[in-house]
Amino acid sequence: MQSGEYLSIRIAVPDPISNINFMARGAGFRMEAHSHDFYHINRILDGSVTVEADGIAKEIGAGCIMVLPPSLPHSLYSRTGYKQIGIDVACVEDFRGIFSEIKALCGGFSVKTIPTTAYTAQEALGRMRGLLSDPTKGNILRARNVAEAQILDLLELLRRENDDCFLDRFGAMLSRCVPWQLSLSDMCRILGLCRTELERRAKNAFGCGASEYCARLRYAAVCNLLRSDMPLDGIAREVGFCDASHLSRFFAARAGMTPGQYRRIMG
Repeated sequence: MQSGEYLSIRIAVPDPISNINFMARGAGFRMEAHSHDFYHINRILDGSVTVEADGIAKEIGAGCIMVLPPSLPHSLYSRTGYKQIGIDVACVEDFRGIFSEIKALCGGFSVKTIPTTAYTAQEALGRMRGLLSDPTKGNILRARNVAEAQILDLLELLRRENDDCFLDRFGAMLSRCVPWQLSLSDMCRILGLCRTELERRAKNAFGCGASEYCARLRYAAVCNLLRSDMPLDGIAREVGFCDASHLSRFFAARAGMTPGQYRRIMG
């Protein structure tokens, strides 16, 4: 493996990418603790490097992408040597919202695996190395496109993971709380999410907003109770309505019929 090879381009006006690099380091490479004022995203495509941050050492091998947030001290050591494509993302808002999404999804030091083959790894490294070694305007644009594709792959992976985690956390919340007693503010506080992020994740998971999902659970509970002999006043109290008339208005708006009509249909 080549030792000490480093090629890069710096974007004068970050959008939000501020730097793209190709780097190859030989066996025994070491870098003492340091930090950056930007997000440092490195995709390792050959060899491996051990990164120590937050008191944890992680060996990061080919096929992994790591994210180091701003101001986080970290050190590097490679026993075998490694090659990477590195991308620096400035802490500036961009019209596509890339920085905001990285900030929302990445959190602290993280390492993710993005499947790759030896062929695609070498192809990606060779392409980026060629672009950065001949930084014409066209090649700079191509390098930015390649770098942005790496970021979008990472964000897509993080979205899927976050949505899976959201389902678990949302389900745990509903197991502790009565769904129709939860306001949107309550759910934001319990889940630690702003309203915009809560609604985005709920729509991805359920196809509707969080409050609407809880209303659907309430409606399902009413339908189930209407199959019993419980009087409407009792059902109303059971699902949090002050009286049968409020229950009837809620039910008719969703079912297109009164609770009594629903009962007759259901026998």
